[in-house]
Amino acid sequence: MELFRRPDKEQRQTIIMVTHNPELGAMADRIIRFRDGKVAEE
Repeated sequence: MELFRRPDKEQRQTIIMVTHNPELGAMADRIIRFRDGKVAEE
């Protein structure tokens, strides 16, 4: 995860990651949940 976060913080890049792992998701700055192809939560 640190490899993803470093470019984001240093170069202000956006990283989009898709995961079903709640531990990895908890490390994100923002979480958008989808249900049946539509945004369920932001």
